[in-house]
Amino acid sequence: MFSSIRTRLTLWYLGVLAFIVITFAVATYIVVARNLGRTTDNNLAEISRTVEADLRKEDADIALERLALTRPVEEEGEDEEKAQNELDETALTIETAIAEELEDQRSREYGFTVLDQKGLTVATTVTDPKLEEDSKNLAADVPFADVSVGAETFRVHQTSLNLDGKPFRLLISRSLREPAEFLAGLRRIFFIVVPLVLILAGLGGYFLARRS
Repeated sequence: MFSSIRTRLTLWYLGVLAFIVITFAVATYIVVARNLGRTTDNNLAEISRTVEADLRKEDADIALERLALTRPVEEEGEDEEKAQNELDETALTIETAIAEELEDQRSREYGFTVLDQKGLTVATTVTDPKLEEDSKNLAADVPFADVSVGAETFRVHQTSLNLDGKPFRLLISRSLREPAEFLAGLRRIFFIVVPLVLILAGLGGYFLARRS
């Protein structure tokens, strides 16, 4: 009977401790996963605002350049057709500015794509055709989405902008490989530490129950 009471006390103590430890591990994992996701989204949104600001500056520069090219026509009465040809050859188009801006932003961590109002690619730094195509097919009103390409998942942020009087969509993607690897490492730690803590606690609880 005494031995049975000792066993019951140990199991009761171990059950309570297991509930506490497992709950703590799960809660920690959820909080870390959410923070990683929030950090990724914030970084994508911040980069998107930076690129958008640069594109709006390019748009304003293009407008000023066109104004400077057309002003002499109004003042000196030059041939309109000749002036228009000169304007078409000299002025930078917004599509060219977009391509140059995305090239300046090219990096290994992020992929950039700009679509026109028909959903056609104006410029992109994404090298994977499937990632580019799946990103283009996202609903325009979804700011963040996950896109899977094989075994890898990408987080995609998109925003709408108006340049040169035309609507565009800016999409920025980033691989979730690093956060996924971090979370996998955290799971492995929990799978090792939690059972070890419970085993040690069970032995300690059995010893205390025996002493009592």
